[in-house]
Amino acid sequence: MKKFLMRFLATIGFITLLPIVILLGMKLFQVKTTPGLPPQIVLTLDVGENFPESPALKGLQQILTGPTTTFFDLLRALSAAELDPKVKGIVLRLNDPAIGLAQLEELREALMIFRKNGKFVLVYADTFGDLSPGTKKYYLASCADQIWMQPFSSLNLTGIQVDQPFFGNVLKKLGVLPQISTRKEYKNAYASLTDAEASDANKGATTNLLQRLHDKLMADITAGRELSSTALQEVTRDNPMMSDKEAKTNHLIDRLGYIDEFKQAALDKASVGGTVQSSADKKDPKNAAAFVPIHYYSALVNEALAPQEEKIALIYGVGAIMQDDKEGGGLMGQSYIMGADETRRSFEDALKDPQIKAIVFRIDSPGGSAVASETVRRLIHIAQDKGVPVVASLGNIAASGGYWFAAPCKKILAQNMTITGSIGTIGGKVVFRELLENFDVNISTMAVGENGSLWSPLTAYTDDQQRHIDLTMDLLYARFIELVAQGRGLALDHVSEIAKGRVWTGTEAKTFGLVDDIGGLREAFAAAKELGGIESKNPYEIVIYPRPKTVFESLQQALTGQSSFGVFWKNITQIFTHYKILLSSDIKLMASEPMF
Repeated sequence: MKKFLMRFLATIGFITLLPIVILLGMKLFQVKTTPGLPPQIVLTLDVGENFPESPALKGLQQILTGPTTTFFDLLRALSAAELDPKVKGIVLRLNDPAIGLAQLEELREALMIFRKNGKFVLVYADTFGDLSPGTKKYYLASCADQIWMQPFSSLNLTGIQVDQPFFGNVLKKLGVLPQISTRKEYKNAYASLTDAEASDANKGATTNLLQRLHDKLMADITAGRELSSTALQEVTRDNPMMSDKEAKTNHLIDRLGYIDEFKQAALDKASVGGTVQSSADKKDPKNAAAFVPIHYYSALVNEALAPQEEKIALIYGVGAIMQDDKEGGGLMGQSYIMGADETRRSFEDALKDPQIKAIVFRIDSPGGSAVASETVRRLIHIAQDKGVPVVASLGNIAASGGYWFAAPCKKILAQNMTITGSIGTIGGKVVFRELLENFDVNISTMAVGENGSLWSPLTAYTDDQQRHIDLTMDLLYARFIELVAQGRGLALDHVSEIAKGRVWTGTEAKTFGLVDDIGGLREAFAAAKELGGIESKNPYEIVIYPRPKTVFESLQQALTGQSSFGVFWKNITQIFTHYKILLSSDIKLMASEPMF
């Protein structure tokens, strides 16, 4: 029986591992046989693809999809392409963007710098709407040299609307009791559960936020298309769903055409002098322009970077903040949790390297655990006490706990459309006892100690317990305001006035002193270089933490759920080391970061 069981388990293991081994072999062969770059390059970017802030894929999902091209990788590739004489331009296929507004703003600015360096930017969209909003797509398109749209489609430029349902009355009828304490009136994370309708504070803050975002979108579109603000306002008000010909008449679209025509026009523009490619050029690989996906070009850039004596660390703080790592995720792992423990290890690893002169902390987090946020905040102080300045680069959102640990950084940068602030606290529980009893579920409660029921979702707070919850919220709120005032060098009264749980755009946050400058990763690394004492003429290396896992580490983690590496896996890694991409013949070894 024992032998049968061992054979059975071995068979199951073999069946499980065989497809993975085959896939690994296919990927390694594919990497080994990847062709070189053409003499004239037109980069391609599908904006509908995902470019996460940090590599979120783990386990088998990473193995199957390959290395993730992060948003930082995308920006770095564009910066390298600015200086690459082979790269003539870039074409964007505008499917619905998978990135947030602040990232969209940062990408748009990177493309404008790309244009200023003599490269072209062409954009194609099947439609800017098709009975759906098109403003977000068109915002990015407005920075291009030319905007193409497929005939018989539409351009939908409308305002912004948020629909927030409130379940307070429904939950009351069902017998569900949310007991949520907030500090203060603008802290609306769970208002949809507790309230029957939006409060005046909620309406005012949300409307202000939407207006600020809309104003920024329209202002950049106006500048990008060289229109008057009045003309754009009239067009979007009177004709929010323009036909293809109306969009062209209003100078919002440059060309109407199909994707095959667009692609050929881009290749022709990349040819010498911008002339139409001859049949001979198309057949001759020495002269022909060709498309190169941004993912592939990014991989080449990352491999071609040379090591440097001075370094700047890039540490990610992405996702809801929790104390534990929540690592692993099984065979198809994907993590959107910012673990304070993992962040601590990243800072400790960075500080062990004497060549690290500064840290850029990329934050994209809506908040989470106050305890975990305080753990991370302490890491900032430890780094800066050791003479390593930390620059916070705020992504789409850095609010509540995400701002808690941003406050003490030497410098904070945000995009105009970054959502930040939310300086406030929230806590409590939702009680389901009456709901269960309505379905004839009998609940027997047994507790030892007067407050044994404090955390139970089946027992409401007593008056005394509610008093303790409220006291905790008050203490945390006062602490939050104090930390912001200390970290930002602001008066307590001023912070108290702009706090109250309210969110602000990056533009507003700069006015209030919550951020120092408007900018993205490019500006954050420039600030870190200066604060870290790196001479302006000196190159430096960017080191990313936590270190991205290799394919074999991901496979081991997928199968075991662990991060440790056994001897067996080390040996496999060594066997396949020679399959690493060798790219020095395609992109010369770069002396420094192209963008920073």
